[in-house]
Amino acid sequence: MEHSQTFLKGLGSGNEKRRVWRKTHFAVDSESHDIIATVVSLDNMHDGEVLLTLLNPLKCQIGQVSGDGAYDTKPCYEVLKRKGIVVTIPPRKNAGYW
Repeated sequence: MEHSQTFLKGLGSGNEKRRVWRKTHFAVDSESHDIIATVVSLDNMHDGEVLLTLLNPLKCQIGQVSGDGAYDTKPCYEVLKRKGIVVTIPPRKNAGYW
């Protein structure tokens, strides 16, 4: 499974100052390239917080999760390890030892 995201902008009453950003997160099957789950979140929600929301409803067996450095967090690794999922996430730009 791979993860991707897209930003969406919503405008309120034509006032540019009130624009609201949303992020759409996708779980994609790495073999078929089918979207198998999607979540829409507010812009201020960290990507790592969305990972569980993407994984929990899936009924299929997940062998590996790939994502960007935003998922390089201890909670993400703990959840994936507990589920027996192989993690292929690069370290964040400012990564340190846990």
